[in-house]
Amino acid sequence: MSRGMPTAIAGPSLRQHFDLSNAVLPVWPDAQGDTYGPSLTPLHHTAPTASRLDEKLFDVLTLLDALRIGAARERELASTMLLERLG
Repeated sequence: MSRGMPTAIAGPSLRQHFDLSNAVLPVWPDAQGDTYGPSLTPLHHTAPTASRLDEKLFDVLTLLDALRIGAARERELASTMLLERLG
């Protein structure tokens, strides 16, 4: 458990599609984060810092995390959204 930035299902694109009221949300460990949950190592150690500066990057990285750790429904939705963003 760690404080950090929400990722995967708790990211900007996916959170609106799921009821997260009772969910334990995965986070990238980050001292400036505002969410407490199970820690997920980001794809790169600079992901939290870079994501604070670029919302589109944050969105894509959280969708990739949903592919890494999500359930089937989450992975399917993340895959569709990622393909739309990457053209």
